[in-house]
Amino acid sequence: MHRLKIPALKARVLKTIGRPVCLALLAFAAAGCQMPPTKQAFPALTYAHKGQIAFNVGRIEVVSRYISPMQAPNVEHLAPVPPAQALMQWGHDRLRADGGPGLVRFTVTEAKIVDVPLPIEGGVRGSFTRQQSDRFVETLAAEIAVLDDQGNQKGFVRASTERSRTVAEGTPPAERDKVLFELTEAAMNDMDANLEQAIRAHLARFVQPQ
Repeated sequence: MHRLKIPALKARVLKTIGRPVCLALLAFAAAGCQMPPTKQAFPALTYAHKGQIAFNVGRIEVVSRYISPMQAPNVEHLAPVPPAQALMQWGHDRLRADGGPGLVRFTVTEAKIVDVPLPIEGGVRGSFTRQQSDRFVETLAAEIAVLDDQGNQKGFVRASTERSRTVAEGTPPAERDKVLFELTEAAMNDMDANLEQAIRAHLARFVQPQ
């Protein structure tokens, strides 16, 4: 009588059932190691190419008084380039201290984007139409003050702008990011023109002639 070799039988059974189990485990591990989709990259908003405005002061200060609530309906903190960041970049890029007493203080006072829900039409017509569901409203404002060494204000200007864009219902996140970026880019182009015009009109005595 031959004895059944239990270890060998056990090994054959494990070998038979082990392959699909191992494949399943490998597939699960591969799925778990997949990298999440990368966010769309956007160019930096810079303004040095516009040229610098040289003030007869010792230094330039760039600050922000705007504090985002970081919750709905505000969405500026979700934008690829937060508006406050773009405004401060403008101050660093375009304002220059050319020497002299005092300072120029550039202050961001408003830099918000608000998501305003739009009414959606119901019924048969609404169900067959891709409607505009949200309006993003961006409001920017900044101040420029010229101060002497004692902190007395010698000159002051303020500029602001407001722009808006709508998006359709079901717009994917990547497309919404693109809309927010383009909205900030357009609003900042407005601010660039408005601030330079205000400086030339009301602070010319503190600025080096071009």
